[in-house]
Amino acid sequence: MANKKAQTGTEYPLITILEILLAIVVGYLFIELGKQYVGREYASKQGIANNIGMALEALSGIQGNAYVEFDNLYDYIVTISSNSVEISAGDPIKGIYPLAPLPAGYNFQKSRFEYPPYLALIKQGSILQASDYIPSMNAIYCGIPPLDKFNSIIIRKSNIQGEQAQEVEKITKGIQNVQARLDATSSDFVIMLGMSNNDKAPNLIKAYIPYDSTKSYYVACTLINQLIKKVSADGYYIVPIDSARMPADDIRAALQNQGVYLELGNIKSDSYKSYPYSAEAAAAVIKALEEIKR
Repeated sequence: MANKKAQTGTEYPLITILEILLAIVVGYLFIELGKQYVGREYASKQGIANNIGMALEALSGIQGNAYVEFDNLYDYIVTISSNSVEISAGDPIKGIYPLAPLPAGYNFQKSRFEYPPYLALIKQGSILQASDYIPSMNAIYCGIPPLDKFNSIIIRKSNIQGEQAQEVEKITKGIQNVQARLDATSSDFVIMLGMSNNDKAPNLIKAYIPYDSTKSYYVACTLINQLIKKVSADGYYIVPIDSARMPADDIRAALQNQGVYLELGNIKSDSYKSYPYSAEAAAAVIKALEEIKR
């Protein structure tokens, strides 16, 4: 009887080989997609950390009181200390911005916010803090008046629509009735008046200015200080912005080298609805202009 040769290899059906190749391809795709997801997540978190960190450093270098606001942070956990800003989302992927040492005399308490809809970085004197709600401010130091005098100042209504436009109209009329000179046809300085209309936000008075204009800061500061005296709101703030980076349809984009966009509160807030202050706001603006034009 002839001996049979021992079987030295294993035969695999063609369908099994195709399944193995397909599994390898699918696995590779999952790895690549995972890398892309991680990359996007890191870039997004790192970008937010950079923005918050640089804003905090900028606030520590300006005079007076001010704040910077961030919104749409629903997806993130924000942790800020005196050394760093960290953005996470309950996973290992984090964005971290190492902060430069704060100037002497400043202090910052570590803060952690889980999925905040809103975040503000606030400078009050030598205190820097982060908050998911903006506290009220006391009077702001305006610095030395600009050496170059104001030829004239124009008060303009912003191109807002709806219910808040009617309130702005009342304030503008109150100013023009007392000081006709505000109707000048040309000016080296413009103050735009507006209001917000948000039923989920507090009643905040904000003066938006070009971030590098000391003249605008002085005007905004003088306006805010008079409004603090005459108008009851939930907070009063100067907000430095880079108008060149604003969308074209944003009211604040009209601020170029100088000017102020004065947002005189939120008509949907409880405090404004209980006590509308159009007459008081007009009186405060007039008083501020008298001080500026001195």
